[in-house]
Amino acid sequence: MTSDTVLFVLSVSIAYLLGAFPPAYLIARVTRGIDIREYGSGNVGALNVYRHVGRRGGGLAFILDTAKGAVAVLIPRWLGAPDMAMYIAAIVVVVGHNWSVFLRFSGGKGVATVFGVTVTVIPILAMVTLPPAMLLMVVLRSSVMGMVVAFIALNILTIVTGQSIETIIVCLILTLVVAVTHFGREANIYVRLFNQKRWNAMKRVE
Repeated sequence: MTSDTVLFVLSVSIAYLLGAFPPAYLIARVTRGIDIREYGSGNVGALNVYRHVGRRGGGLAFILDTAKGAVAVLIPRWLGAPDMAMYIAAIVVVVGHNWSVFLRFSGGKGVATVFGVTVTVIPILAMVTLPPAMLLMVVLRSSVMGMVVAFIALNILTIVTGQSIETIIVCLILTLVVAVTHFGREANIYVRLFNQKRWNAMKRVE
């Protein structure tokens, strides 16, 4: 294997392990002794920790999840890996966060980690999309709407500002990863609720 190949594999492997490290899970365990996957949305992320552990826990989880994304795309640069390693690492760190090997491939939805990636790779565009997303979250009290607006705006901005084709593709893939994770897990919640209601109805009939 050439040195470039070794550095590429090393960068991507570190990115996955960084992403898989679950701050939200650990914060909830240490501070409240709970498994955050069994509370609220079951999401191993900052928002669920905020709701069930508190502001400090949620804030710390957000900072650490964001840092994972930032560090994952900086490591290839520090190692001198090929440019493509950074783009692949940007995707892999979010995959690791959403499907953590340490949590039997459960995890978060990747929003904070994506923010860490984008604020490092395209900082101005990332910061431009943040205020309207946060405003919508506060006004509509909907994290989903804020997330949707942020990702749509980010993808549009990467195209109209002439970012590299690699950056555009990575942003589109990250959007898809977050969307698939979010809506897939939402569907699972509704399926579980439906099955629970059906089970309760059957028990009443018996």
